[in-house]
Amino acid sequence: MSKNFFVPKVSFLAALVLYFGSAFAQQDCKVAKESLQGTYTGDCKKGKANGKGKAVGTDTYEGEFKSGLPDGEGTYTWKDGSVYTGHFSKGMMDGKGNLVVKRPEHSDSIVDGYWKKDSYIGKNEYPYKVYSKTGGIYEMEFDYKRDDVSQIIFNISNTAAGGATFQSGSRSLKVDDIQMYMGSIGRMDITGSSPKRVQTTVYNVNYPARMKVVVGGDDFDVEFREPGKYTVNVNVNR
Repeated sequence: MSKNFFVPKVSFLAALVLYFGSAFAQQDCKVAKESLQGTYTGDCKKGKANGKGKAVGTDTYEGEFKSGLPDGEGTYTWKDGSVYTGHFSKGMMDGKGNLVVKRPEHSDSIVDGYWKKDSYIGKNEYPYKVYSKTGGIYEMEFDYKRDDVSQIIFNISNTAAGGATFQSGSRSLKVDDIQMYMGSIGRMDITGSSPKRVQTTVYNVNYPARMKVVVGGDDFDVEFREPGKYTVNVNVNR
């Protein structure tokens, strides 16, 4: 009888040692983001929150950590009740996610889409997409700014060796035509030119706008998905 009574006592003491040892380990596991510093429960690596865990400070985060910061999928709750659920990178909203902003005496504001370093970039990960281009379109570079101005600037440049003009036989290397597949545009004007570049601006764009842009004997099919101002540098090798 005494032997059977002694074994549970040892098991109970061992459980206490494991419990308090685990609690001490959690306290020693650091969270790098100041607003989440307080209590942490979860996975650790080299003294930092790493893996799955939950941190509670001024704000609360539950999800994946890396090197003490939210990194991966998780849910972040601010002290005012606003909640972001989605992807994080190095402690910041980065990738696809959903943000619910609490507004006193008003309905919640819901923002869904893609984020980059805590900034909302839109409903699409990339504001544009090139579907196709013909062989003479050598290179395309895009610059996008979220703006109230709805316009697209096309800069057509000749990259052919020694090319000093925009004529190649009977082909004029500039925007000759735009054929719309989706959305609409207003007027199209040549707004600047030089021996090696012609700039064409398209105004009053209704987004999303997908179009085939004809440049001499070549063309490219592109979709502009987000409202704002685009600059497209097109290098034509003719």
